[in-house]
Amino acid sequence: MDDLSSHFFTIVGQLLDQAAVGRLRVRLELSDGAVADGVPSGDFEGRELDDTGYQRCASIDGQAVALDRVRYVTVFHPGDVGAHGADA
Repeated sequence: MDDLSSHFFTIVGQLLDQAAVGRLRVRLELSDGAVADGVPSGDFEGRELDDTGYQRCASIDGQAVALDRVRYVTVFHPGDVGAHGADA
């Protein structure tokens, strides 16, 4: 992995960690066109880390997503309608 890609995935990992702590909704747009939308899991125990020190896979409302598939990330403002998904 080149330095620029490594930096991107480090930022994505940090963002998902912080969104999980704050229970903020995110949307991940993936390389195959799929979308994962919801609140990241805050379960950090036993996660597999990559060479950047962040998880290789995230759980978005129970859906496992390999971070190397992520192309775009959106974080929703908590005041937006539906920002916390169906469990708000």
